[in-house]
Amino acid sequence: MTSAYAIRRLNEARKISDALAKTRVPVLRYERIGSIPDIWDRYEIWEHYDLENGVRDHITIPHLCNQLIHSFVWAINATEDTNLFVGVYVASENERAKHLYFVPVGSVIDLCRKVASEDIGEVQYQRGTDGVMRIVSVKVMEEDYDDSIQMLSPHATAHYQEQ
Repeated sequence: MTSAYAIRRLNEARKISDALAKTRVPVLRYERIGSIPDIWDRYEIWEHYDLENGVRDHITIPHLCNQLIHSFVWAINATEDTNLFVGVYVASENERAKHLYFVPVGSVIDLCRKVASEDIGEVQYQRGTDGVMRIVSVKVMEEDYDDSIQMLSPHATAHYQEQ
């Protein structure tokens, strides 16, 4: 969750490239089939969402960050045999009535690595009619940008696969 705060703040401050800011993060989405989760039963996700029929989806970085930061439903998922962290089921207060997202740990790790390794090469400014200077474009050095975020990056999960 801390990384979501940091990434959202960097994005809002225009400290990441426009290309990365437009990147969509892979998730699984589960539609609500039961009652709307409330404070009493929000962790019983199998009662509220169709966990058998997840749909692959992609959400924007701000949307992902808001889901994590404003999570009403938050359930960690781990492997049964080794209890290794796989990802998190999450739904914000605003979206819990519609669906639940599963965010694989690989997606979060890949996003954090991209944000951390990005090297901004060009920032363009423009003064508005109100006299205020604003950032209008942020770009990385050409050789740095890779616009893909993998669902389960082999680099992100290598540590778990070795054990």
